[in-house]
Amino acid sequence: LDQYVNNVFSYMQSKGYDGFDVDWEFPWTEADKQGHVELLRRLRVKLDAMNPRGVLTLAVHNSAVNLWNVAGIMQYADQVNMMNYDLSGFWTSYSGFNTAINKPSDCPNYNSDLTSRGVAAWRNAGADMSKMGLGLSFLGYLWPNVDAYCQTGHHLLLNPKFAMGNYMAVARLT
Repeated sequence: LDQYVNNVFSYMQSKGYDGFDVDWEFPWTEADKQGHVELLRRLRVKLDAMNPRGVLTLAVHNSAVNLWNVAGIMQYADQVNMMNYDLSGFWTSYSGFNTAINKPSDCPNYNSDLTSRGVAAWRNAGADMSKMGLGLSFLGYLWPNVDAYCQTGHHLLLNPKFAMGNYMAVARLT
């Protein structure tokens, strides 16, 4: 771990960077959680020695708070950005919004992940909300070959006869 942290700082100094962003997907085990916080602690020590003080940011899943040691993260991070995108996709059984803030009012059975749930989960886990940021996407997915479910088409059952990835494409917003 020391070699990794030293290599990070050598690279940062060679490029003139003033901080580091950790995107660990995901600390699945207790040992990973402990290792994650230890990495943050060691990075924080190095960043604190910079003049001016270096910045430590993290990217975390929006609602899988149980994967993280929230108290440990808050102790060392300057900012924690919740990834609130790809909340629906070929890995879900229903179509949905890529970045859904709240459940659509006309679709009571909407069960995709929601940004509002993620914010509540992090708050309830004791996160310092002044350090939290929202990562939102500005892209959408196309959902052809789906079965009608809600009147507005917000939440359509994906047709299982199409192989994963064959029915979905990225569309640019104009």
